[in-house]
Amino acid sequence: MPTQHAPTVGARAVTLNIGRLLRAARLRRRRSKTAVSDQAGICQDTLTRIEQGDGTVSLEDYVKAVHAVGLGRSLAFILDAEADFTGSDDVA
Repeated sequence: MPTQHAPTVGARAVTLNIGRLLRAARLRRRRSKTAVSDQAGICQDTLTRIEQGDGTVSLEDYVKAVHAVGLGRSLAFILDAEADFTGSDDVA
């Protein structure tokens, strides 16, 4: 059985921020939790947990939710060499 580890402060900040931004995007688009969770193929409880920044939700479910609100293309930004930087103190 895998050992549960507490998330780092940086990791927790990232999941909280993703959840906050995802909820804001959903509301800007006037999409209900029901509509987004149905399109993402996740339950509403999972979407609620994502929007609250729950780090125990799978990365796959986060990605599904991001795609369901129409922000999937923005995920490529995190791997874009043009956006890459080194020497940052912001390491989770």
